[in-house]
Amino acid sequence: MERPLDPQDIELLKAMAVLGEIAHKNIDQQQRLTRLEVEGYVESVRHDLPALNAPPAWNYRLTDKGQAAVDS
Repeated sequence: MERPLDPQDIELLKAMAVLGEIAHKNIDQQQRLTRLEVEGYVESVRHDLPALNAPPAWNYRLTDKGQAAVDS
């Protein structure tokens, strides 16, 4: 079930619209981005880091649905 976007969601989506792509900064933002991805507002992009044994980095960008939420 999709819940309404709160002011923090909207601010995060607006920042993504300006920056194009973002990585999470803290666990709260990671959880928020995960939920927004499940609801279709953002999509994740995996970036493999060249260092040995380095975990992949995940960046997020807006989908058309996310852009529509920012524009409204």
